[in-house]
Amino acid sequence: MIRTCDPLIRSQVLYPAELRVRKIKHLHQFIRRIECMTTLFEQFLKERTYIKNVSQKTLDFYRSSFKAYQKIMDSATLPIKQDLTKFVTGTREQGMKPVTCNTYIRGINSFLTWLYENEHLPQPLKIKQLKCEQRVMKTFNENFF
Repeated sequence: MIRTCDPLIRSQVLYPAELRVRKIKHLHQFIRRIECMTTLFEQFLKERTYIKNVSQKTLDFYRSSFKAYQKIMDSATLPIKQDLTKFVTGTREQGMKPVTCNTYIRGINSFLTWLYENEHLPQPLKIKQLKCEQRVMKTFNENFF
């Protein structure tokens, strides 16, 4: 028996049988969420293909971004803000340059926007791009001529 807050209230006491049922429900929800994320991504790609009419290279870009996200996150549940920061830190820990991370971030951000617009996320999520070193081009000076 596990007590939550007030032991006198029956609704706040979880008995072993209820606990097993809750664990099983959570497991089913977890499995459904994993399947849900990949099916949502496939639905996202279909909408981009047929409604937005994006090119095959754009679809490949979205797939590579999602693959990088799955590789780092190890779970395919619907993302929360902490997952997104974990994704960015994971890419940097793997030794990716900020420009590469920003490329993946752009692909994931478009998917996150789609999730929010189609009411799969309760609030809009967006990953901020990393600051990159900008190269300054050398210009001609008067001594050059």
